[in-house]
Amino acid sequence: MDLAQADAWTLRQKFSVVIEKAARELAGTPCLELSEADPPKQEICCSRMFGSRLTEIEPIKEAVPTYTQRAAEKLRAQNSLCKKIRVSIRTGILC
Repeated sequence: MDLAQADAWTLRQKFSVVIEKAARELAGTPCLELSEADPPKQEICCSRMFGSRLTEIEPIKEAVPTYTQRAAEKLRAQNSLCKKIRVSIRTGILC
């Protein structure tokens, strides 16, 4: 009760800003925002654009496992599971 009724500015000068905010919170003045955890993402995307037009399949074959691994790392980081993986390869030619 003493802390809630103490002068916040004096507490800040004598102790710290943390004590000041605690006193303000006890007195009913919100100082700290409570944030909820972000919900898990529904989609994870790891994409790659090559700097030049590819005419060989090998660089693409090398890139797919690398980007699949990055997506798996993101999935594990949010402690999630997945049902499907989609790999898309698109040419730069417009139809």
